[in-house]
Amino acid sequence: MKVLFWFLLLASTSVWAIEPEQMKFTYMTYEGDVILHCKHFAVDEFKFDWDVTCKNEDGSFYKLYRAHVSLSKYTRPSIPMTTYEVLYWVTERTSGQVYGSSTSLWFNFKNEADFHGLTISQSVEKETAGLYLDIKP
Repeated sequence: MKVLFWFLLLASTSVWAIEPEQMKFTYMTYEGDVILHCKHFAVDEFKFDWDVTCKNEDGSFYKLYRAHVSLSKYTRPSIPMTTYEVLYWVTERTSGQVYGSSTSLWFNFKNEADFHGLTISQSVEKETAGLYLDIKP
């Protein structure tokens, strides 16, 4: 219990509200035959939840998603000195059936490390495509 107390006392945490221009969503089938560039906008004031719309050139084919994206940084004076936590949850909203998928990632660094960028994907469309997310600082 004492160790946990000291860990929490000495660690600092920062959660970033990711701005729209720092993110890019792309829908791509795993066979690579369909690639859709997406637009997104925040649906809450904290900028954790995003409505994502992916369309082809003429707008005849589209996909709708709700994405939850959270990026946190934890720093402490001992190893690991820097930890990044990424939450990426996607809910499909194109059809009447609502289903989703999610990922929680933890990156631990021995030394202090600044965030440079991240590319992550979440399987969608019954594991036949991915909703790729690029985050830049």
